[in-house]
Amino acid sequence: AFAPDDRILFTSQGSGAPQIWAAKPDGSEARQLTTGDGAAVMPSPSTSGRWIFFQEADQDVNIWRMDPDGSGVKLGSTAGSGPTVPGQGLGW
Repeated sequence: AFAPDDRILFTSQGSGAPQIWAAKPDGSEARQLTTGDGAAVMPSPSTSGRWIFFQEADQDVNIWRMDPDGSGVKLGSTAGSGPTVPGQGLGW
């Protein structure tokens, strides 16, 4: 996915389990953003660039939100706990 700040957000297994990374379009300055135990996949930046939403799956699939630098990670929804669309009744 392309972030509003022109970075590319992607999932890589370069550090073991699938995690969210960000890099410049030319591939430089690649930086790992997530470090959870489960597989972090499907990064989706908000249109404002304020957050990055993603799924993390270990035994359940959860929807999370984080700041663009990977900090401020907050759980929004767990499997079976309600809506899984960012911004529609999630727990943040």
